[in-house]
Amino acid sequence: MIVAKTIALMDARQVDALPDGGGWQYEPKWDGFRCLAKRDGDKVDLQGKSGKSLARFFPEVAVALAALKPRRFVLDGELAIPQGSTLDFEALQMRLHPSAGRIARLAGETPAILIVFDLLRTAEGKDLTDQPLRERRRELECFIDRLGTAPILRLSPATERRTGFTRKAPGGPSRWSTERSTRWEPLKPRLVAEVQYDHVTGDRFRHGTGFLRWRPDKQPEQCTFDQLKREARPSRLLKAIVQVESAA
Repeated sequence: MIVAKTIALMDARQVDALPDGGGWQYEPKWDGFRCLAKRDGDKVDLQGKSGKSLARFFPEVAVALAALKPRRFVLDGELAIPQGSTLDFEALQMRLHPSAGRIARLAGETPAILIVFDLLRTAEGKDLTDQPLRERRRELECFIDRLGTAPILRLSPATERRTGFTRKAPGGPSRWSTERSTRWEPLKPRLVAEVQYDHVTGDRFRHGTGFLRWRPDKQPEQCTFDQLKREARPSRLLKAIVQVESAA
């Protein structure tokens, strides 16, 4: 039996730069509702950051958690609704509605998932709240592995590397990193490749990205996001010149 215990969720804190040094774990920030998923036998609850239950608004998540083999656990994570390659925060907000019929309809049309990044109580009833994050992460990965197929849950990627030469901290899911490969490992920036791409969103290449050639004439430090600025098309540039001359 899980003993009732008030758990205060940790808040994110905005800083000017990522911390350096050892002992840090880097994770992406998800666009969803923070949630403690609790199960004690047949009883399942989704506790929001306010301390109030969200289970009524996300019945599909509560039902899926009740169907898992472990009968006791406390998971810390983020409720999210995937839409294609992004997360739809507006779809989450639409769930906060008094109509049970509308909630049931939306649960079927836009089902939510739980992206988990911490385990506070194991299936064996072990309280991990006093354990360091590294130990809790190890326990969480074992917990997820033992579940096998659980579409409702996604393990949030995490890495213990430092920032790259761009001062960014990659690690979130992308077309190359999915739920099947959640850990991101940095490589030493030694080789430079030239690629062709169709679109960039959030400092990530999207759609139609292809390798063109190696660039031994370039140093990794020369590769910055300034290179991704959209160049003016010749037709637009010519049109702008004509307009300037006409105005003169």
